[in-house]
Amino acid sequence: MRRAVVALLAPAVVGAQAPSAWVAVPRAEVVAVSPDGVRLATVHRIPADTAWAYRVTLSDAEGRAAQVVGTGQRPAWSPDGQRLAVVDADAVRIIGADGVRVASHRIAERIPVAVRWSRDGRAMAVLTEPSAGGPWTGTGLADRRQLWLLDPSSGAARLLLPSGFRLGVDDPATDRALPFDWLPDGRLIVAGRAPDAAFARDGAVLYLADTLGSAPRYLVGEGGRWHAPVVSPDGKQVAFIGHPLSAAGYSGEELLVMRVEGTNLVRLTAGSDRDVADVQWTPDGKQLWFAAEERGSRNLFRIAAKGGRIEVMTSGVHLLALHAISRQNVAYITRTTHASPPVVVRFPLGKPYQFVELLRDSEPPAMTAEVDELEVAGPNGVMLYGWLLRPASFDPSRRLPLLVDLHGGPHAMAGAGYDPTALAHVHNGWLVLRPNPRGSTGFGSDHATALARRWPGLDVEDVLALVGDLQARGFVDSTRIAIAGTGAGSVVAASVLARRPTASAAILRCTGDGWLFGGSRDSSPWSAWSSARPFRMDPVGWLAGGALAAGSFVRAPLLVREGASTTPRIVEFAETFAAVVARTGTPVRVVRSAPGCADGPT
Repeated sequence: MRRAVVALLAPAVVGAQAPSAWVAVPRAEVVAVSPDGVRLATVHRIPADTAWAYRVTLSDAEGRAAQVVGTGQRPAWSPDGQRLAVVDADAVRIIGADGVRVASHRIAERIPVAVRWSRDGRAMAVLTEPSAGGPWTGTGLADRRQLWLLDPSSGAARLLLPSGFRLGVDDPATDRALPFDWLPDGRLIVAGRAPDAAFARDGAVLYLADTLGSAPRYLVGEGGRWHAPVVSPDGKQVAFIGHPLSAAGYSGEELLVMRVEGTNLVRLTAGSDRDVADVQWTPDGKQLWFAAEERGSRNLFRIAAKGGRIEVMTSGVHLLALHAISRQNVAYITRTTHASPPVVVRFPLGKPYQFVELLRDSEPPAMTAEVDELEVAGPNGVMLYGWLLRPASFDPSRRLPLLVDLHGGPHAMAGAGYDPTALAHVHNGWLVLRPNPRGSTGFGSDHATALARRWPGLDVEDVLALVGDLQARGFVDSTRIAIAGTGAGSVVAASVLARRPTASAAILRCTGDGWLFGGSRDSSPWSAWSSARPFRMDPVGWLAGGALAAGSFVRAPLLVREGASTTPRIVEFAETFAAVVARTGTPVRVVRSAPGCADGPT
């Protein structure tokens, strides 16, 4: 009888993964304000067939007189505010302030992913990755990146950093933070690791680089992973984030500031117990604003550049991303909630409670879920956290099917943001549990570092304990529990399924190059999660932590959903994993989706 229930369950679970009603809503990705504070450039992500399209809109500072000026991402205004650069497909497009395209420049065999204008507007530094089939070496994100100098008038481009320079850090969670910024004298501060550096491969430090082709000069940061430099408005100071290298499986991102000469360094947020992101200077250079996670939400904080007390500037159950602060002391952010996809919001720095929403393209479907913030006492006094989404017409006397949806990372957070998958399942009568087990961020360093080198491990126990708590309340249909995981969450999902077969079906998304085997085949910092040494140095240790080593899988439908890759894979791990699992008698299928797999429009 169990097999019959499983067979009927699987199509419903799979079919609800990307419902058009919730996905097909434009989402504000980035907003950039012109230097004079007069114009906004906003990028909205919109569904287009089987991929996402990125639409660029120009408007005034109030979001009025909006006009679509084409597609592109990562908008950057020139210092005079008369030109806007965006990266689009394989080119850097330059758009006039009137919305008319001025030029389009390409860098051979490279895809531009971000751009920053020099302070005199005569040059652009362009962050690039290899095009499909283009030459590249190494395995990590930092290995693939290159920094180019582009002449916005002629389109002439040349490589700024020596071959083999590892730019930034290998951490997709920091993708929005650029690993370079311009100084007023035409030099750049760059984060990364030079090929001849004597310190740890996993490290990243700050260098000074000129535009003449000289070797970058070490500035500060040996013994750490420091990145995302942001130069102050007067060009005399630089703020950056990161952490010292250590044996810990996870370390939070601190905020530091120093003189551009490398002197007067101050650790502004040492001991704050929260990750720093989205750093912005105030126009007078006296304060720094930033975003940080807290108990499933993400709010804004500020601190004096000279140091002092961290001040909480916003509150609420939402996710805020800080994008820009204008010369008029107005902040521009994106805000998302359980009920709403990201939208552009502005507020005056002196009154951070006065949110004014800008440029909402369309209303999402009415929310059909009620949200409970879970805080459950687990074994040995450990606190377990998560979100429970349930139908608005929820009747606790009825037993409903449960979807357990696990975030990736593992050092990430199931936050108070818009989740089309969860809303679709709730609309169809499901309960959805989004746990924040040990290893998750936003609940303090003890919670985030609890996994140490034991992953998957304590997080699996936390997920099982949360599910058990919901079952004990009497409103979960224990014969219909599905589990889904993305990235590192796919490892936890597979481990739950393999070690304690509580699920009737499972979906493993974005398994990448070897997540399900216990890790990736590169030697990036991600390797530190499961082993003190990289995979190539300790394959036995890696594989011992993978789902395949945990034993037989329950014979329930298993879907492995993987995104198409533009970079070569050493081994097609998803197919290999599926083939091994199939030998246990478990129904398993691999589905490829392009370009990604976590949150596609179809």
